[in-house]
Amino acid sequence: MPKRFDRVWEFEKGIYIGDPISFVQNIEIKNNFEVQISKNQKSETFYVLGCYFGSLYLLEKNTFKFTQYSTL
Repeated sequence: MPKRFDRVWEFEKGIYIGDPISFVQNIEIKNNFEVQISKNQKSETFYVLGCYFGSLYLLEKNTFKFTQYSTL
């Protein structure tokens, strides 16, 4: 899964975490379904719904709100 995340992601819709985010700087993989994203002095945990065709689909762990990012 890390190879799928290895790019720069730009905000599309949903919860705004920060723009852009990248695997090298902001994304930490917790397990196969969970990632932690750190941006602007805040850190949030998300469930990965999918990462394919240039899109990253996430579900915020506590509020279950959807967010979508796409590649640059």
